Amino acid sequence: MLYLLGLEENLKTIYMLSKPYADGDMNSEEQLKKSYLNFLSKIQPNTWHPKKEDGLFVFDKKIIETLIQNHEADDFLTDFKTNISLASDSSVKTALSKVDEAKKYINSKHEDLSTLFNLAINSIFYARSSEQGGGSVSSAIGAIWCCNRKSWGLEDTVEFIVHELTHNLIFLDELRYKHYISLPNLAGQENFVTSAILKIPRPLDKVFHSLLVATEILDHRYDWLGEPIKPIVHPSSEQIHSNCLLTLSEIKNLISKKELVTDRFKELLTLTEKRLLKISAHMTGASQNTELSPC
Repeated sequence: MLYLLGLEENLKTIYMLSKPYADGDMNSEEQLKKSYLNFLSKIQPNTWHPKKEDGLFVFDKKIIETLIQNHEADDFLTDFKTNISLASDSSVKTALSKVDEAKKYINSKHEDLSTLFNLAINSIFYARSSEQGGGSVSSAIGAIWCCNRKSWGLEDTVEFIVHELTHNLIFLDELRYKHYISLPNLAGQENFVTSAILKIPRPLDKVFHSLLVATEILDHRYDWLGEPIKPIVHPSSEQIHSNCLLTLSEIKNLISKKELVTDRFKELLTLTEKRLLKISAHMTGASQNTELSPC
């Protein structure tokens, strides 16, 4: 969403959502952050949200258990269940230290990404899973679950942060604009399309997330880090791009036949298609020149 909409538009979304919950003026990042936490606490009263003094990383096991419950909770659009469990204190410390290293790298190298992350994300916790490397859920906006592997390098962890930040920004955009005419209508398998990340049929809302996230990862690589030598968290850019084009085509075909989405969804889809076309041109140039240029 950073590359798709730009820093200012994403900040405006957080501002607009938080404004009704401000204690006063929101003339500083600190005041905006406080109002944002008030907003999240109001719309998600059963979810743990930190206070400023709590810090970004969560080590309290009772709080982690609460956040795990958010990530494991089923709703009518959950198409598979994730088993998450507590880890030892030493494992939590080791894993989160690598995430902290990646976050500090972002802080030192990418000001816009750092600004948006520091505002939108309030807590990061580590818990074990044999199935996933982490995730974000709409029932705990601002929280990121990490299950980063020992094999992940710095670039992999940075990509994971970009991935999860994007999910959270999409959640916020949907709260501001609404993306779907009726969420229950998305639960039927006739409205499933192929995910750009997992490459399996999933509900439209999950697949739309996958498309936006995958495109953001491509933009992130072409704009900043470049192509990973041995990508672990995500496939090669060529594979991601191919997956995105398939997903884009299936989504366009589905929504052309049924009234499932709002104008905002269509707007974001059009912007994503334009980004993918631009990335296609850069990929073609890269294959000819063996050097990547920023989008």
